Amino acid sequence: MCLVLVAGILSAVLTACGPAFAQPSEAESAVATALSLIGPLDNLDIEANATKAVIVKQDAIPLMMERLTGNKAWRVRVSGLRLSFSSTTRTNPHISELEVLLDAETGQPLKIASPRVDAIELLVPFDSFEDFEKDIIASGERFEGVPPKAPKVSFLEALDIAQSAVPGPVEAKGIAGYYVVYTRLHHKSRPAWVINSRGVPAGPMSIPAGLPAHQLKKLQDTTTMQMRHVVDAETGRVLAAETVR
Repeated sequence: MCLVLVAGILSAVLTACGPAFAQPSEAESAVATALSLIGPLDNLDIEANATKAVIVKQDAIPLMMERLTGNKAWRVRVSGLRLSFSSTTRTNPHISELEVLLDAETGQPLKIASPRVDAIELLVPFDSFEDFEKDIIASGERFEGVPPKAPKVSFLEALDIAQSAVPGPVEAKGIAGYYVVYTRLHHKSRPAWVINSRGVPAGPMSIPAGLPAHQLKKLQDTTTMQMRHVVDAETGRVLAAETVR
């Protein structure tokens, strides 16, 4: 059993936990924590650096915004990545960097995401943070806190499991993941990765007859959606996989 501090209340999560997170005292330890969370990397040409930051609203975990905004954090940027998946020979052509946000006091991860690239014209616009929270609540989900111990399933492993279950991450133009104590409807509380993939092609569509080739390509490129996968961070079981929009 591991204990999770949620708004000052100790809440028991009945599950085995990994090693406890530790406060990153310097950039080197922040980078080491970030790389362990990201998981096994199949390329050796990566670069990683860490800088101190202050958590802003867009960085905070949904439903925990007020508690986290303004806290100090480490922002670790890892570049030179190649996102590959066991279920396909394809790699993601859009994402080569991930940014890991760590609580400066506890070392707990607050967010792992690809940097937002506004220059990608076809990327589905990000919802407002408030809309994102409303969507979570409407779906019956709850994020009860941040686990104090490391996940058994790394972020990249969870991403691979998500792609195998319901394809999407391999084509995403943007990815954001949160490591939280998760519950939804009949599910008991458990550590989980909640991963949002954005800019995923929407798949088959009705094409007007006689549409010129250049308009057809534009229609196919701009018809994208967001997907959400939830993966149990202890067992690797997929708890949810759905289209957000």
